[in-house]
Amino acid sequence: MLNNNNMSTIAELKAEVDATPMPEDVRELFKKMLDVTNVESLTGIDKIKYERDLKHYRDYMSCIDYAREEGKEEGKKEGKKEGKAEEQRRIAKSLKSKGTPISIVSECTGLSEEEIEKL
Repeated sequence: MLNNNNMSTIAELKAEVDATPMPEDVRELFKKMLDVTNVESLTGIDKIKYERDLKHYRDYMSCIDYAREEGKEEGKKEGKKEGKAEEQRRIAKSLKSKGTPISIVSECTGLSEEEIEKL
């Protein structure tokens, strides 16, 4: 039987499985495995293998989480860059339509004169 320490460990692992994005059938498989696994009953090499596999799983999930966060940051940076470029073009188009010399529009917006002429 599982002692109270194992129950909390298994409960924590189940919570971690529930919080991890994965297909539902894989989630259920993990949870069933946790229901029948008594880590404390493992001996020697089996316990070492279990701990190693658990570490690999957690390391993998940490890498996935990190990649997601990096992707979000890259997306924000790219969005800001695109927004700034669109604003520069909008301002340049407005100044050009008001008859402002292209050299002045280029100086104010940072766009090349060729880009401004195409607007």
